[in-house]
Amino acid sequence: MYWRRLPPRIKIIAAIGVSILLTLGFYLLFNQKKTSNPVQLLSYVLQLEQTNNFELSLENISIKQEYAPDYQTSIPEHYYAISIRQGDRELFRGRTVKQYTVIKEKMFIDTGSVESDKQMLPLGKFTLRLPWFQQADNIVFYDESGEVKLQVDLKAYNLEIPPIEPSCGDGICSDDENILMCHKDCSF
Repeated sequence: MYWRRLPPRIKIIAAIGVSILLTLGFYLLFNQKKTSNPVQLLSYVLQLEQTNNFELSLENISIKQEYAPDYQTSIPEHYYAISIRQGDRELFRGRTVKQYTVIKEKMFIDTGSVESDKQMLPLGKFTLRLPWFQQADNIVFYDESGEVKLQVDLKAYNLEIPPIEPSCGDGICSDDENILMCHKDCSF
């Protein structure tokens, strides 16, 4: 009854205000801010081999239903830069180590001194899991000087996308989840 007694101008302003609030509410609910990196349950699995002079070769590539690390760790030296690309557009950039360090220490009890021997060794055969992008057409590995060490043309491989099992409840708010569909994983 009170609504009927209001002037038409006030009714219009109230209706616009309610519409704005509803629109904002739905936007916040369904369009949670996602990172630029995909958070989804698919990744490229690359089996690589590295020679003693740090050259890379691809032994196998597949797509699997699993999460990939984000490779955003700051590695100051001795790394490969990874770029997942669609033509000239970079979809993802990260870094991974290109060698591992072995430190052997000898402790001399009589003098209390310690002698260290540090060796930097190539990785040999290793596996990387990289985030999957449907539109990607190549993956490029660079050394820290910017020299291309390996380029993988994704279109040259018959990569089958596995069926995606529901991932609600795994503790990660994936790109295909929101607070209404999976409140266990997604929250404000």
